[in-house]
Amino acid sequence: MKQTFDIGIIGGGLAGLTLGILAQKKGFSAVIFEKEDYPRHKVCGEYISNESLNFLNYLIPGFDFNTLPKVQSLKLTTATNHTLNANLDLGGFGISRFKLDHLLAETFQNSGGKLLTKTKITSVPKYKTGFEVAVEKSVYECKAMIGAWGKRSQIDIRLGRDFIQEKNRALSGFLGIKYHARVNNFEKDKIQLHLFPGGYCGASSIEDDKVCICYLVDTAAFKKANSNLSTLEKEFLFKNKQLEKLFSESAMLFDKRVSISQISFEKKTQTEQGLLMIGDASGMIAPLCGNGMSMAFHEAKIASMVLEKFMNRQISQEQMLKEYARIWQKQFGRRLHTGRFLQRTFFNSNAMNTLIRMANIFPPLKSILIRQTHGVDF
Repeated sequence: MKQTFDIGIIGGGLAGLTLGILAQKKGFSAVIFEKEDYPRHKVCGEYISNESLNFLNYLIPGFDFNTLPKVQSLKLTTATNHTLNANLDLGGFGISRFKLDHLLAETFQNSGGKLLTKTKITSVPKYKTGFEVAVEKSVYECKAMIGAWGKRSQIDIRLGRDFIQEKNRALSGFLGIKYHARVNNFEKDKIQLHLFPGGYCGASSIEDDKVCICYLVDTAAFKKANSNLSTLEKEFLFKNKQLEKLFSESAMLFDKRVSISQISFEKKTQTEQGLLMIGDASGMIAPLCGNGMSMAFHEAKIASMVLEKFMNRQISQEQMLKEYARIWQKQFGRRLHTGRFLQRTFFNSNAMNTLIRMANIFPPLKSILIRQTHGVDF
């Protein structure tokens, strides 16, 4: 059985669902292939910059984002007792991926989009005059196909993408862990970022008086801890006394930690063999920058704009891919470059201490670094 759609999207995360909603709003039929189901927890810092607020109010008009905890400042600490406090010029808010992904999925389906959950695509879609994806006894024909499958997929391997090679150990081979917790006397208007040997941990408020605690660690440190998370936290995270205090004051709400491995911040291409990439599939900014979710929304908006031109036959497929890659680099290239610089610095204790001292002596440096990793209202 064949089914025909204008746009096929592999992956139903933030970027994929957002693009699906925008496509439906523009009058184009969209199908999303998602390997998991909703709602579910995902490893994520769960903080969104206010540059996305107006866009989200347009995207999900039935939800009041003003009810969510607002974040206005940052506190950063190191294991050597260096501290940096900074105001976040734009500010932001906290919301769990469990809630947000569910809201987006409902909005997409209510708009008339087709959402196929528990549907794993591992092979590269076949291209003729459009794309074909075979799922069980059905074949889905799509005029355009979007890669929104996240950080890493079997399709990346099949496409032979360069980042899979993990050339730079400073940018690849990381493990991400997330908790939700109740935390005594947590400052809701502040996002915390605590460095420890081999990684860093963020904590920020989300809905229902909960706190998201999420950390990134080099797998080398994890192996030194005998691949045991409890040992890792005691022997590495708690080198930072602020983290030890945070964990001691936290009542964890998960029976089991949410985790993801093989995280890479290597450069990625924005198009591959006719596929247009969005979200983490197109490039990942270091979590310490706190802007990955906003980037996913913005990428989906840019993709919807070039796809609209293609669907209306104003540009060819080749022109669409080139235009998307050009706009993507203009919008996000500098942010990811700064993110990779900060990522390396955070894993170098001496360099990090020097940067904090400089920022405390010259406060405008704080705003400069924050602006370099963020955009403006879109």
